[in-house]
Amino acid sequence: MNNFSERQINDVFLKYVVGDDFKFTKTEVRIELAEYGDVYLVSRSQAKRILSRLENFTEVLFDFKNVEKISPAFADELFRVSKNLYPKLKIKYCHAEPIVEIFIRKAIHSNTQISTE
Repeated sequence: MNNFSERQINDVFLKYVVGDDFKFTKTEVRIELAEYGDVYLVSRSQAKRILSRLENFTEVLFDFKNVEKISPAFADELFRVSKNLYPKLKIKYCHAEPIVEIFIRKAIHSNTQISTE
């Protein structure tokens, strides 16, 4: 957070907690940060790195801002396989380009619990 931001630190923290126990149960993952230079996100292993430690959360938002391309295998691992591994995890996504959205929707076709935000 910028030192001169008008946002309050408590507002930031409360965005990621649910209930009275104040555990961090929500997370946001900026998919753009997983890209390496000009290499697009194409492999299942790249998706697995993104998925590491998600079992600690109940809700995740994958933010695809500035992500131009992904492969069907990457989308499948990120959405379908992860949903099978973590069935209680609520998965959302946002800011997907049209071509990225095609692969995401194909991967989650049978998983109706995943939504856009």
